[in-house]
Amino acid sequence: MHIIQRHPDVIDHLPKIKEILLAPDEIRIDSYDSSVLLFYKFFDRINVGKYLVVIVKTNERNFILTFYSTYRIKSGEKYEN
Repeated sequence: MHIIQRHPDVIDHLPKIKEILLAPDEIRIDSYDSSVLLFYKFFDRINVGKYLVVIVKTNERNFILTFYSTYRIKSGEKYEN
C-alpha cells in the first residue's frame, strides 16, 4: 500500500481518515489537477501539532490517492461546497 510505504509516520492515524473526510478543517483544490481535493484537519497531539491530509481524486470512482502529515496548509484554491 502506497500510504504505508511512503508515509509510515501516519500509519497509526489511518483510522482518522473517516473523521477528516467527514469534518475537515479546510478543503483545498490541487493546483495541478482540479479534480483532486486535499482534506485538512489539525491535530494538536501529533508531534507539536500537525495537519493530517487526505488527498482524494474526484471522478466517477472518488478514491483516496494518499494520506500524509504536514505542518501547514499548502497553496491552492480553497474549496467551497
